Amino acid sequence: MLLVDTNVWIDFFKGKKECQKLSELLISNEILIHPFVISELVIGGLKKEIQLKMEKMKQAEVVSEEKIRQFILKENLVGKGLGLVDIHLLASARLMPCQIWTFDSFLKTASNQIL
Repeated sequence: MLLVDTNVWIDFFKGKKECQKLSELLISNEILIHPFVISELVIGGLKKEIQLKMEKMKQAEVVSEEKIRQFILKENLVGKGLGLVDIHLLASARLMPCQIWTFDSFLKTASNQIL
């Protein structure tokens, strides 16, 4: 399973070549979606019909805010250039377990170190 970050979805919807493999992974049901990623895409103008399809995909588990704060400290994620959604993706990926597909260098580095 692969948890896909918002920036990969955006490039996929733009038809960028580096995201073509996402179509194959979607067909083979190897993709997880995090609810926060859907929300970020909605903020960016995601069409309702696509949102509804994404909501039917296999969902990553959302980690409670209390556990997120513990995770930040335990994994030394302070000052690493990560946003809250990034940290939620990391915690969910650790819990599932799965890998994260992202183009964000900070998230990629953190993912390689703790997953």
